[in-house]
Amino acid sequence: LGILSVIGGVLIHFTYGHFYTIGNLITYITSYIKQKVDPDFNTGSAVWISAIALAVQGISMPLGGALLPKIGYRAVVIIGSAINSGSVLLTYITIQKGFAYVVLSYAVLLGFGFGFSYAVIFSVAASWFPARRGLIVGIIVGGFGLGALVFTPIQTAFINPNNVAINQTTGQSISVPKLLVTVSPLFLSHIVSLGPLFGGCLPDKCNTFRFR
Repeated sequence: LGILSVIGGVLIHFTYGHFYTIGNLITYITSYIKQKVDPDFNTGSAVWISAIALAVQGISMPLGGALLPKIGYRAVVIIGSAINSGSVLLTYITIQKGFAYVVLSYAVLLGFGFGFSYAVIFSVAASWFPARRGLIVGIIVGGFGLGALVFTPIQTAFINPNNVAINQTTGQSISVPKLLVTVSPLFLSHIVSLGPLFGGCLPDKCNTFRFR
């Protein structure tokens, strides 16, 4: 069961790793908004997506930890995963409305979702291996990085299979309309929707684990 906790943690963090692909996605997101939604949009505002997401993560992490003894780790993980996955799916709609809505879905909700269950996953898996907590945490965090490594080329293949370069005049946007058509559906088809499934299948915490 301990090994299953680690595997489950890696799988969940693997889905959370899509957040690290923001550097790849941001050009397509800003290009879509500027060319299809708001011609006056300042693409430099895109920096707020990652900044706000990380800030909200810092707020939701202690909240998830505080609720852990009361509602159980499964509830915390599933709630966090569901919010995280739902935020990506919701961006399918918000990106068609404007940047402020994207910030709400792909920064505020996303940051809250993966932050809510981020540390809880470590504590549950590490409770099975008290002498190797550092190793267990490292393995699970590796899943986060692996997610970015896998999702980035998938996103590029979906949106920009020919790897068309950005507009050399602006240096910030893609100017090929056919490519931008695929940006919005990408969020709808994202694999992070599997996150709650992985969370619900995790085994229970070790019987010797105590919350202090």
